[in-house]
Amino acid sequence: MALQWKNGASWENIPEAAIYSTYAGTYHIAYPPAQDVGIDGTMAAATGKPRIVIEAPWLTDSGMNFWRDRFSGATAETAAISIEAWDPRTETNTKWAGILQRPKYASVSVGSTTSNTVYHDVHIEIWECATTT
Repeated sequence: MALQWKNGASWENIPEAAIYSTYAGTYHIAYPPAQDVGIDGTMAAATGKPRIVIEAPWLTDSGMNFWRDRFSGATAETAAISIEAWDPRTETNTKWAGILQRPKYASVSVGSTTSNTVYHDVHIEIWECATTT
């Protein structure tokens, strides 16, 4: 299943340009680690909320603009977003609401036009995820 995002009241596929080669393995739900080991040697429950991590070897401006358009302005560092993604713990597609962080990338290759700009090693995170409808 394709990654989806909530656009108003409807769920829509995230454009392929915004996730490049994102398929099982290039995005994941990152759960917080257990915090301590109990007396009996078992791990104590983790605290905190999971986050969704999306990684792509590269995105063009078209793909990067999908993510940029979620922010209220050029200087905003976070934005609310809802995404449906595969949850390996429940083995189901789960709808998550979280806080999108501005995408990070390692380097940029400037194309013949601005629409041909390529961002390399793109890393996108959605923090403080909680299930939603």
